[in-house]
Amino acid sequence: YGEYKDFLKITDHRPLPEWVEEFIPGDNYPVVGVSWHDASAYCAWRGKRLPSQDEWEFAARGKIRRKYPWGNNQPNGKNGNFADINSEVIWKNKFYNDGYGYLAPVDSYPEGTTPEGIYNLGGNAKEWTATVNLENETAIAKGGSFKNALDDMLPSDQRPHKLSDVDCSVGFRCVCDIVQDE
Repeated sequence: YGEYKDFLKITDHRPLPEWVEEFIPGDNYPVVGVSWHDASAYCAWRGKRLPSQDEWEFAARGKIRRKYPWGNNQPNGKNGNFADINSEVIWKNKFYNDGYGYLAPVDSYPEGTTPEGIYNLGGNAKEWTATVNLENETAIAKGGSFKNALDDMLPSDQRPHKLSDVDCSVGFRCVCDIVQDE
């Protein structure tokens, strides 16, 4: 969140809705409450872009196509942030405690890291992708969030959201293209 605040100050981009601060208690938290356009603008400002849904899923599942980012074992409260006993949603899983009712700091679940070292591809905040349906003005968001049930934690799960939506459980990550020497 800290880097996104810098972006807002430097670029004079549209600020986050006031209610978002309630869900982001510190700089080491993911940015949520941003539209697809906001996420794309930030990535471009950093010289990067949003990943496609296929790139996102490949990062989460790897070459061997793991069931979850961390492997094939079901979420357990130590490998991701989902609707658990701390959650206020009615579909929460009362048998797990991941330690947070809302967002968690970005480095909270080392057991949920992919073998390649990527954090939070299975929970905490869903993530915008570059996969857009212009006819419906939607983009795919991948990954589960603190509001989602266990089934939504699968990297194969995908949800379309309106490009203009701002949701307390949807954020993003940026990727860059690797230029190979010839």
